[in-house]
Amino acid sequence: MKKLTVFAVLFATPFALLAGEPIDRTLDADPEGSVNMSLVRGAVKVKGWDRPNVQVEGTLDDQTRELVFERDGNEIILKVKLEDGSSRGKESKLTVNIPVGSRLDASSVSADFQIACIEGAIDIQSISGYMVLSALGSGVEVKNVSGDVSVESATDQIKISSVSGDISINSDAS
Repeated sequence: MKKLTVFAVLFATPFALLAGEPIDRTLDADPEGSVNMSLVRGAVKVKGWDRPNVQVEGTLDDQTRELVFERDGNEIILKVKLEDGSSRGKESKLTVNIPVGSRLDASSVSADFQIACIEGAIDIQSISGYMVLSALGSGVEVKNVSGDVSVESATDQIKISSVSGDISINSDAS
């Protein structure tokens, strides 16, 4: 019985160490690849930069069960998975730097997004949370059930839908 207990503790420890912990990880990325991001709740700042990698830093939700941060071909996958039934506690606060030409696909239940300086296509879906997007290229699609969406300095091809939330767009299209 003692061996089984030790075995269970050893394998449970890595997940427990993730909850609420600071994170700073980087993966090489295709400069024109895609970044697929998924989290339940929190605050996420995503910014395009001129490096061929994706960097995630900040603090994970204190109910984090698993962090998936991996490369699959030309796609970077970032998922913060929570313990089942998690509804309280400190949320993730992340800053994610991605290659400026990357496509961004992001989804959440209740997260706030600030997204800037991305020239690739963007597709964001959220049930609740505010979104602030600025200095974007073409091909932006935002679906937010309940939350405000603000877009600044976008070019064209912006599609935004919201069931109950304010939408404001300041486009610099010429």
